[in-house]
Amino acid sequence: MSNEALPVVGTRGSPDTIVLPIPEAGDSVRLTNWRGYRPQITVDGKNVGNRSGAKITLSNGETAQLKIKAFLPGAPRVLLDGIEIFTTPQPPVWLVVLAALPALSLVALQGVVGLVIALGGVFAASAVVTRAPLSTSLRALAVVGVIVAAWTIALLLASLAA
Repeated sequence: MSNEALPVVGTRGSPDTIVLPIPEAGDSVRLTNWRGYRPQITVDGKNVGNRSGAKITLSNGETAQLKIKAFLPGAPRVLLDGIEIFTTPQPPVWLVVLAALPALSLVALQGVVGLVIALGGVFAASAVVTRAPLSTSLRALAVVGVIVAAWTIALLLASLAA
């Protein structure tokens, strides 16, 4: 299998379903819902795999292994037999670390309510990091806003409970 055009890069303007560049498979292999939490691999419209991977049969009779790697929702990479064939611009590591900081609201407010606030903050911040059509600096400011909101809610609820 040789394809000089690898990998295809998904951008904000790309459709949610992408035809994967596998010459021996034609246009039948697609990556669907790649911006979401559960990207899927489909062949001829049938779901054949997700992050755990999928084996597909090529037109020459060989089989190939497709694997989706996604650290953050909305930023997957697809590997065909270990070779990257689809990718998205990956956010800077410091922005990903910043997006995890709402989890510290658990320090102020423990228990189920603190967990809900922490998870909500982390999910909101990761959505801003991977999906917001903003520059990196504006995404960082938006994530800081999510952090401040999560901590404010946690501290307010903690002071009401005390």
